[in-house]
Order: sequence, then structure tokens, then C-alpha cells
Amino acid sequence: MTILLQSKENLDFFLLTTDFDKIILKTRKKSYIFNVQCLNADIIKDLELIIPTNRHFEFSLLSYNRVINSISEALLAYFISLHTLRMCYLQTNQYMHIVFAHAFPVFLTNIDFKKKILNLLDKIVNMKQLLILPEQDLVLVEVNNKSQSINQLLTKYKKVERKNIKTKIVKNLNVNKVLISWKKFCKYRFSQEVDNELINLFEFLYSNNDFYTTELWLGNNLFAQSLVFKSITHNILFDVLAPWDYKYKNYSPGIFLSVSNIKDAYKTKMNYSLCYGKYKYKDDITRFFNPKKTNNILNESQKNNNKT
Repeated sequence: MTILLQSKENLDFFLLTTDFDKIILKTRKKSYIFNVQCLNADIIKDLELIIPTNRHFEFSLLSYNRVINSISEALLAYFISLHTLRMCYLQTNQYMHIVFAHAFPVFLTNIDFKKKILNLLDKIVNMKQLLILPEQDLVLVEVNNKSQSINQLLTKYKKVERKNIKTKIVKNLNVNKVLISWKKFCKYRFSQEVDNELINLFEFLYSNNDFYTTELWLGNNLFAQSLVFKSITHNILFDVLAPWDYKYKNYSPGIFLSVSNIKDAYKTKMNYSLCYGKYKYKDDITRFFNPKKTNNILNESQKNNNKT
């Protein structure tokens, strides 16, 4: 991975490159080599001391792997995620995000979540859960003040709402249950085995107040759940994953969960995301809302930082 930071204020530049077990930093006047024999959080502190991160930089991506597969790459990706949401990949002029678990940008998580990631970077790399993905693959829309759009959504899915007239919606902070259901869901739906170690990793990372589950109950039967990440600082509600029981497919549980979470986003004046990956069902659910431009998120974040 190679990343170029160029100052908007003067001619300063910082070139960061990973080379197996090394991070190489080049400036206009000097070069530094950081040996990464194992996970060493002090390297982040060293980079912070050398690079004046209080300046405004343009972040350019010169080369990268889609899946981050070394500790040196992961440390560099983590450092970048502390300071920016997006980098321009110069070969294609595409903006890219550093993403956790195909779900949300690391930049949008709170400081406690980032600290957890830093402490577990070696496990996260081994499980291939840190990626660099195109910004255009993020499904993100504005629902916070679109009453006409929310009414169009509810009109389109009124049959689904009627099917679920007796369905009880419950919010829960315990993420273990939804992760166990997701493991079973992946096996019968996609013939994909999910390792218990990955479930344990997710449970540890998602056990904080920014994550909760939306549950669907019929009587005493729990038949669908979704894991929600609420990025309060950046005003986005992410629908991370949504396992459901195939016996209840006639209730359209996946659609009903998404519509329920969109209504929650609307009520709390938040934007809504179905994470990364363009699929027809995502287009159908979000079609009534305007896409949210991620450069606006970055600008809003910078304004908030300036206020503090």
C-alpha cells in the first residue's frame, strides 16, 4: 500500500509505503523506517508526531490491496482512518474507503471502537475483515427530512406492513443473539460456514451503545433480527446484517426490517445506509431517497472538529 499526503497549505508532502514488515515514511527532508515485527501501537504515535495532522491534507492512494493482509498495511490503514473518510485512487480517479467487515468505514466509528480495532488488528487481518472498497459501492441515502419520500416507501410496502400487523418489534442491546442467528442463516441460506472466532470478534467489537438489534416476534417466536450501527457523530444508521428464519419468508422479514430501520432513521433525523454492495433489493428499498454524498460527511466532520 502506498499513500501520499499533500498539504493544501504549502508544498509539504508525506509518502507512506508498506513493504512486508515495514512502514516507510518519506518527507521532503528525511526518510523514516518503522519495523513492524508484530502489532505495535507505538508506530501510530510516532507517525502522529512526525506528520502535522492538524493541517489540511489531500489523501491520495497510489497502490493498494483490496483485502488488507499484513500488520504493516493494517497499521497504515488505521492511521489514515483516524484522519479521513476517503482517499482518491489516482489510477482510476475513484475515491476509496477503509472498511470494517464489508459494513462501514472505520473513520465513522467512535474512539472506543477504534481503540478496540487497534488492539485486535492482528486478528482482524487474519480474518480478512479490513478492506479498501470503492466509495461508489456504499449505499447511503438521506431520509432525515423527506416526509414525501418516507410516505412513498410506506405506500410501496404497505402489503408487507399488513402482513406484519401482528409482528412485535423489539430493540435489544444484546448482540450475541443476532450473531448466532447470522451464523445459522449463512449456513442454510448461502452454504457458508462462519467461524466461531469471527462471531466472538464481532460480539466483542459490537458490544457498545452504538450497536443494537431490531427483533421481529410473532407470539413467542423470534423470526428475524437486524444488527444496527448508529454513528451518532456522523448522523448515519447502518443496517449491518439481517438474519431471518426461512419458515417466515412469506412475511418478507428482510424488507420489513429495513423499512422499520428507515422509519427509525427518519424519526431520529439520521441518514440511512445498507452498507457496501449494489444489489437490486437495496435499490428498491432506497429508491425514494436522495443519495448522501460522502464528501459532505467529511466536510460536516471537519466543521464539528473545528467547533471543538
